[in-house]
Amino acid sequence: APAGPYYIEDLYKAGGVQAVMKELASRDLLHLDLPTVTGQNVGTNIADAVNRDPEVIRPIEQQGHDHRTFYLGDEFLIRICSSLRYRYQVVKEYHYLPRFIPYLDLKIPSYRYLGVPSSQFPYHFGILRFISGESKSLLPLQDQNQVAETIKHFLKQFHTIPTEDGIAYGRHNFFRGGPIRIYVQEAMEAIKLLNFNQAALRKILEDALNQPAHSPDVWVHGDLDVSNLLFEKDRCVAVIDFGGLAVGDPSCDYAFGYLCLDKKARDLFYSEVPESLIKKARGWACWKAAISLIQPALTTSLKAKYTQVLNRLLEDMDEI
Repeated sequence: APAGPYYIEDLYKAGGVQAVMKELASRDLLHLDLPTVTGQNVGTNIADAVNRDPEVIRPIEQQGHDHRTFYLGDEFLIRICSSLRYRYQVVKEYHYLPRFIPYLDLKIPSYRYLGVPSSQFPYHFGILRFISGESKSLLPLQDQNQVAETIKHFLKQFHTIPTEDGIAYGRHNFFRGGPIRIYVQEAMEAIKLLNFNQAALRKILEDALNQPAHSPDVWVHGDLDVSNLLFEKDRCVAVIDFGGLAVGDPSCDYAFGYLCLDKKARDLFYSEVPESLIKKARGWACWKAAISLIQPALTTSLKAKYTQVLNRLLEDMDEI
């Protein structure tokens, strides 16, 4: 490795990718019954795997949904998709993120190695440099203005990056960057099950549908949320998890204002954003909150978060 005490061979000696998968399985994060190219299922393939060095392979405390991440020593991480539907995301990140770095003030992931599918592990996986910082699930009020300005600036820079040979939105990123109409019917059905002002929420979606497409297409993060930011003290220092990356309409990223910010910070965040883009951003935020709130296994903290999102949307609707 160019820096840090551990090498790829240290991962191999610690048990390799199979040992990482065994750690995931111990936390019920793998579907062990899935078939593989060996003719055996995942569980059989990793049954004898052992993590021989917990200092090399150790899990990050707060895991994402699409991927599972483990420390490789103190300098690097291994990033593995959690299911088949996310299998291309590390490939996109490995290919595109290096060219983004010169355009951005905030740190973003830096890959050192892309693992290829094999009989031992059927998907690509990535090894990337560890970025120091704390993850937050909610933003305290005193942090929000700073974060609003920082992410506003990040998006301005992000949208200056050339999109030649960029990958268009599609199934690989669940159509983030595409037209909101793809998800409107799903959102409408979810709203019927919620104890909110349903007419107002439907109006938000209808307004989003009636807006023109953004031109030109720009890079889209696809999952811009406080959970994909890193902080040092109260300062945002990095944006992570670009698995939803694509070229398209940025309104899904501008939903950040309603997903994460209260009124004052939200006004700062949207101060230079065209009204048509804000209306589409409201639609994306409404969809995300509505479909999340009808999930039976939703945690208490996420229920509170998405309830707050709908309240923010309705608060702004009252002022229009």
